[in-house]
Amino acid sequence: MATKKKAAAKRPAKKDRKAAPKALPAAVTVPAAAPKAAGRKTGLVLGALAVLLVAIGAQVFFLARHQAALDLNLVRVGTQIPYGMDQGQALSPQNLQGDKQDNLYFLEGMGGQAPGLLKFDPLNRFLVRYKPARPAEVLVDVADLAVSAQGAVYVLQKSGDIKVFDSELKFQRAFKVSVSAPTGMGIDSKDRLFISSMNDNKVQIFTATGAPAGEFGSPGSNTGDLASPVRLRVGADDLVVVLELLSDGLRLKSFTPDLKLKRQVKVKDIPWSEAMRMGLNADDIVILNDSATNKAVGFYDMRAGELRGYAKGTTDNILFLSPGSCGANEYSRSFFIHSVGGLTRALIPAPGK
Repeated sequence: MATKKKAAAKRPAKKDRKAAPKALPAAVTVPAAAPKAAGRKTGLVLGALAVLLVAIGAQVFFLARHQAALDLNLVRVGTQIPYGMDQGQALSPQNLQGDKQDNLYFLEGMGGQAPGLLKFDPLNRFLVRYKPARPAEVLVDVADLAVSAQGAVYVLQKSGDIKVFDSELKFQRAFKVSVSAPTGMGIDSKDRLFISSMNDNKVQIFTATGAPAGEFGSPGSNTGDLASPVRLRVGADDLVVVLELLSDGLRLKSFTPDLKLKRQVKVKDIPWSEAMRMGLNADDIVILNDSATNKAVGFYDMRAGELRGYAKGTTDNILFLSPGSCGANEYSRSFFIHSVGGLTRALIPAPGK
């Protein structure tokens, strides 16, 4: 029987041998595409990082601008009135106000003494102190002070009694108004007196002789209801600004000359205390003092309806340490701040200065 020869393994055809190497270029091209994809991915990551860095930079920039806007270094005007009890000094000045000539008036009194009424010139030099001639002219338990456009000085007592003086602090007359728990007083361009009542949650209006001339803010009156008004000021443009004491803090409300509600601004970071005083200057900026926290004094722009900023001192390093009182001149841009060092008159620097 003839033996069969083992079949030899088939060798790839020429075209098969040539086809095999064709896979190599494909294998080579795959890694070649990877760097392009990685490059695109890296570019996207870098682009995202760049956008993120720009966003962070912008946020830091605007936060810095915001913080700078909140930190106000005031420019001092005149000499600082020293802290003390001697003539020309100020120990516990309250209800600081000004007149059209930028003179400064304030009430002062501690330890059961009869309150004093003092006047200083625009450079804070002492001018005169009120001296009552009769017992009936003595100031008792004062609540607030206001100065009219004509220079008359009105002092409100907590009893509702009002005493009127001329610009040289000479006693003129007295009358009584019926206001329950008066907390603040202002005078408009028509010489009308605006007095806030904490008990009745409203503002009552009187003529220069004490005759009733209206009211607003009482609950349900649809005139911009008020809640526990604790301070009040009237600007030279007849803007009426009231500080309310709410359950969750303080709020400022402004009313137009026709007594319509214009703005309301929540007071931030400044807690209420009986030592808090309020001023309103000719730019309709409110100043509030704060001796409880590190804010020192706060400024609220009632035209814009927003916080303007805080100040801890003046540009020449007069610091407001535990400010016990403050005020403003409604007829000028002046602010007044009394602290441990003394009584300082200051201005907010103009933009760009």
